[in-house]
Amino acid sequence: MARKLLCMVALISLVLLGQVAPGWADVYNLSNLGDLSAPNWAEGRDGDHVGSAPGSFHSYSNTNPQGQDWNIPSLTIDESKTVYMDQGDGWVIVKTVYNTLSQNVPSETPLFSAHLDDGTVINSSDTVITLIAKYQKDPGSIYPLYDRSSYMIYSEPGQPTTLTMEGSGSNGGTQFTLNATLVEMNTDHTHYGYISNFSVTYPAASPTPIPGAVWLFGTGLLGLACVRRRLRS
Repeated sequence: MARKLLCMVALISLVLLGQVAPGWADVYNLSNLGDLSAPNWAEGRDGDHVGSAPGSFHSYSNTNPQGQDWNIPSLTIDESKTVYMDQGDGWVIVKTVYNTLSQNVPSETPLFSAHLDDGTVINSSDTVITLIAKYQKDPGSIYPLYDRSSYMIYSEPGQPTTLTMEGSGSNGGTQFTLNATLVEMNTDHTHYGYISNFSVTYPAASPTPIPGAVWLFGTGLLGLACVRRRLRS
């Protein structure tokens, strides 16, 4: 009796494992990313230092063929979420977060919108955009660390100066994530340029929590063993 009960629990776990296993997340690579002659992103530096308010960010596709138009309207920085990670020797990694519309943007405007190439339309009102960059204080500046007029973004020798953009939000209850590399066209504290790559993961991957997955996987294997035993008998 105990063996039959154990086999029943294992078989139920096997069924549940198939139901809760995460589905494949689709990754869409956006186009219309701009170039040296057509910049399409800008980050305002109106505060006293990098990561301070007021500050703004916006980005958009340069052209709008069906399937590839997208837009991030002017968003305002959330200074309370700015993170500074001192790297020593005058270097610092700064994470800045943009999550609300700027005052001059109509309130009904989505924080992120896009037409994906399979026809999916995203209009998100809860998108959070995070910019990540490594800055160095200008050796000739008299201003203190983090001052907006004395910082340059780090770049590898011979490589373009870049920032990383990450984002997340929901579209009708479905979660998505954003990832992009922003190429800066200046080497000083004025930040604007074009995008070298931009991907949207929709829906976002939502893996089963590890403890639950391990339990279901283990009991699922036991269920397979029970099925095999029954077939043999």
